[in-house]
Order: sequence, then structure tokens, then C-alpha cells
Amino acid sequence: MDPHVLLYALLASCGGVVGTVLVLWKEPLVRAWSVAAIALAAGAMAATAVTHLFPEAVHEAPTTAPYWTLGGFAAFFLAYQLASFHACGQGLTHLHAVGTLALLGILVHSFFDGVAIGAAFSASEGAGRVVSGAVFVHEIPEGAYTIAILLHSGMPRGRAILWSVLNGLLTPVGAAVALSVSTEMRGVVLAPLLGLSAGTFLYVAASNLVPEAQRVSSRRNAIAFVLGIALVLGLGRLADALGLGHSHGAPEAPAHDHEHDGHGH
Repeated sequence: MDPHVLLYALLASCGGVVGTVLVLWKEPLVRAWSVAAIALAAGAMAATAVTHLFPEAVHEAPTTAPYWTLGGFAAFFLAYQLASFHACGQGLTHLHAVGTLALLGILVHSFFDGVAIGAAFSASEGAGRVVSGAVFVHEIPEGAYTIAILLHSGMPRGRAILWSVLNGLLTPVGAAVALSVSTEMRGVVLAPLLGLSAGTFLYVAASNLVPEAQRVSSRRNAIAFVLGIALVLGLGRLADALGLGHSHGAPEAPAHDHEHDGHGH
């Protein structure tokens, strides 16, 4: 296993550290704006699922990716039904479940970020560096909304920081797992992992964070939701402009590169 790939994955995960520090630096303000932060997280997670994870899964497996995404969505619905039995009895009865499921979705995504980095380096050194840069860019808002969600759910500051650190460490773990999988198996495994990740992110955003944000109807929450979407899209555009967009290794052969003289379909 190449240590420098793990180093790239660790450096990429530092984007989450940047986002976490920014939030903790202004924690009282974040707590005062906690519902708006949840709305921001909902927009960011939905945008990540729709514009990042699902397209990557479809690229790997156009036929089966939607089913893996649906499976991830359904799995989190079932998990939520179990988690909801543990109401906190403090008024916001689903708050702990929301925090738990959101955290689980974020941890899963960070792991898959590492998987993507490992798989890219397996394709080529250049592809690995490009994907590492892209991960760093989108980990900044992820680190911010991870700590915001945990603080909003009532988790003590120290424990929230610990989970944020663990979240960052899962990226190099994912890279190590991807590097340990054979090239043949990687093509089989990557699409399901990305599809499941897309489904979990979409479920957490739509079924958990959005209802929590809608407890209080306000223009501020609406703006925060739109900003969450815009943040992910904007950082994606920035990554593309800087040459840090996602790479899939060697270009695919055109779908219609053979002539079919005299033959219809």
C-alpha cells in the first residue's frame, strides 16, 4: 500500500477541519442560528447527493446505480424508525435521532471520499491528485455543517469535536480500503458504495434535516437552505475552474465508434 496516497487522503480530509474550526470560532453565533444552520446543511447535503454522489455512481454503473441509491434511502428510513423509539423526552423528541442519522450519513460520505481518492490513484497519479483536491474543497462546508448539526442536536462540545475528528480520519481509512481491493473488484464495489452514499445523504437531507428546519418558518431559514445548495454548487464550479474537478481516469470510448453501414437499430 502506497503511504503517499494515504497522505493525500489525510490532507484532503483537512478541509473538514477548516470548516469545523470556522464554526467553533463563532460557536455562540452558531447556536443562535442553529435552525438556520440545519437548513443550510439540508441544502448542502441534498446538493451533494444530487450533483456529486449520484452522478459518480451512474458513471460507474448506469443501470444499477439508481437501485443502490434507493437502497441507501430505504435503509436509512428503516434505521430512523428504530432510532425514533429513543425519544429524548425534552420537547424535540426526534432531535437525537436527527443528529444520529445525520452523523451516520456524513461518516459514510467521508469514508466514500477516501474510497474515491484510493480508486483515482489506482487509475493514475494525476487523477488521484485531482480527486484529492476536489475532496478538500467540498470537505470545508461538510466540516462546518457536521459540527453545526451535532451542536444543534444537544451534543456536548467536546464530544462533537471528537466525532468531527473521527469523521476526518475516515477519509484515509476509505482510501486504504480502496487500495486494498483488487482492480477487478473495485469496479464492482465502487458503484454500490457511491449509490448507497447518495441515498443516505438524500434521505438525511429530505426526511430529517428539512423537517427540523421547518419547525420555524422564516426568511432566514429559506435563505440558508438556498445558500447551502449554492455553496456546494459554487465550490464545485471553483474546483472545476482550478482544474480540481472530478476525474474518472482514462476517457471512455465513444458509445458509437463503429459504423453501421446499412444496418438500422
